[in-house]
Amino acid sequence: MRADVKHREDMLLGKVAIRNGICTQDQVDECLRLQAGGGATVSLGDLLLVKGYLTKAQLRELLGKGHGTPMRCPSWAVSFTV
Repeated sequence: MRADVKHREDMLLGKVAIRNGICTQDQVDECLRLQAGGGATVSLGDLLLVKGYLTKAQLRELLGKGHGTPMRCPSWAVSFTV
């Protein structure tokens, strides 16, 4: 998967986590900064798990939301099915 696509998907996961009240904007921003600063390609979901900001069950729920639903992110001008 291309890095820019992965980044967009992580941004969407962060937005959904915030919208559902699972994580705060500060928590998501912190993990995105860690992700950007690290050499390893760790997903946002994994970072949120490691930091204890969400549980495995919550991550599965977030990843399952909108399954098979086309979504558009106007700020990134992309569309994809999640």
